[in-house]
Amino acid sequence: MKKSKTGGKPVKKGFSYFYERVIIFVWALIELLPLYWMLMLPWKTWDDALNSPFAIPTTFTTENFAKVLSKFNFGQGILNSLLYAATISGTACLLGCLAAYGLTRMRKKTGPFFDKYLKMGLVMPSMCLVSTTFLILRKIGLLGTFWAVVLPTTAILQCATTLSFSVWFKTVPTEYEEAAVVYGCGPFRLFFEIMMPQIAPALLIQFTVIFIMIWNNYETFKVYAMGKTPQPVTMMVAQLFTISKNQDWGMIGAGILISSLPTIIVYCIFNKFLQKAYTGAGSLK
Repeated sequence: MKKSKTGGKPVKKGFSYFYERVIIFVWALIELLPLYWMLMLPWKTWDDALNSPFAIPTTFTTENFAKVLSKFNFGQGILNSLLYAATISGTACLLGCLAAYGLTRMRKKTGPFFDKYLKMGLVMPSMCLVSTTFLILRKIGLLGTFWAVVLPTTAILQCATTLSFSVWFKTVPTEYEEAAVVYGCGPFRLFFEIMMPQIAPALLIQFTVIFIMIWNNYETFKVYAMGKTPQPVTMMVAQLFTISKNQDWGMIGAGILISSLPTIIVYCIFNKFLQKAYTGAGSLK
């Protein structure tokens, strides 16, 4: 029994309290199990990885990392993934921010119509556009190039990013713009120097979420890049399954761990902002 923080009657911890804690504990185990498997598998020998994949390694070895790095240039793959993720994230955030500002501030009469139009775009599954996008890219000669991945992915993300930034722009007081206009601030200077700093947390959140999503993407590179463009790290990890014939799980685990380290680092750095985004606590005050 615990006293209430408001000074009232003691709060009884009944069956529901225990039930909630059990669910949270079980869910935490489910979420942590893949992470544990990813951290343990690369350090195992071939026999340990095959016979006891979830046990603690009996003998720690770095041979799996040596095999992975000898077969693939993972350093170049990480740089390629970084280029793809940074380009798509930055472009999607910039275009979405511009569109959101125009809809919420400059087009107040037609804004509700375009808001509903963008929401309809969220209903359409992106996989339904794969065949059409593939034919268009092949027709204009971009299939198998760097832009074959960047352009369609950026376009698909515009609905979500525009709607997200629209919510944040609505929380910014109009007095900022009125004061800037009085002092002779033009529209572009008003946007980049006044409005964008006001929604900096939203920009950081969206950039981080898109960055992690693009880093872990495989289908888009497989369909549009066709192995001709600089290979991202996810394509190299997929090739590990083919080379090892799904048997050398230690080497596969080493490749997965190497490819996951950058996103884990990014998530740890921006974890606080992501929590605000998911809980709705990141609104401007």
